Amino acid sequence: MKRFILFLIITAGIGVGIFVLTVQEEENAPEQQVQPQTNESGDTASFELSEAMIQNIMKDALGTRFNAETAIYKVANLDHKGGPELIIGAATGNTASIQVLTIKNGEGEYERIGKIEYQELIREAPEVKELADIDGNGQDEIIMSLMYGGAASVAEGILNVDFAAKAMHWVQLRDERGELQDAIFLLANTVSHHNRFHIQDVDKDGIKEITEIFAETLYNEKTDSFDVTNCEASVYEWDGILFVFDAALSEQTLRNLGKDCAM
Repeated sequence: MKRFILFLIITAGIGVGIFVLTVQEEENAPEQQVQPQTNESGDTASFELSEAMIQNIMKDALGTRFNAETAIYKVANLDHKGGPELIIGAATGNTASIQVLTIKNGEGEYERIGKIEYQELIREAPEVKELADIDGNGQDEIIMSLMYGGAASVAEGILNVDFAAKAMHWVQLRDERGELQDAIFLLANTVSHHNRFHIQDVDKDGIKEITEIFAETLYNEKTDSFDVTNCEASVYEWDGILFVFDAALSEQTLRNLGKDCAM
């Protein structure tokens, strides 16, 4: 990930390193309908998840360390089975927390499936940007806005929830040097460079790839515009365990980007 390393060097004065520590809105608000859930007897039951219930669950799950009133949540059904899950993002000082809970019944009982904390120059609570099944196993991964970075940069990351192990972790990438990295991207959009990532099926095999693009630009006085001087693309393909750099797909993507490095 040459462009990612280059960008980290450029933005070294903006933030501190990532330290990932994996650890285990009102009474009258409208209620949210959730998918049917199978109870312990094997019968299918349905219940409604009210705003008041969500707030109570968040207060309990976050404890006194994080403020539930400033936390951001999303109700989801990640495994497309029973559900629902509650994805909570919270922040205090320079520490952010992301956790996933399974709501067990209409009384608000829950089980914590996974929790991750990280430390950075946090602007506000992390928030779910998108849910997508990127490895083709029928379960959605969580694409999060991590809410740190500089004036012209934002951080995003991809999380996987392991229901069997009751754990959550960053999706893993193996780069062109064979080194493992968490799927965390510091994305910039300045006059001199920008980088971004996409989740899409590049080779049309039914399984999505992670594509990271980095572009450098230089001002052209003749045209009064910024021309792309360097364009790089890295495509990571799922190998059954993690996402691995694929040189052929990366070259194909780079050709498709063209001279403007645009996808």
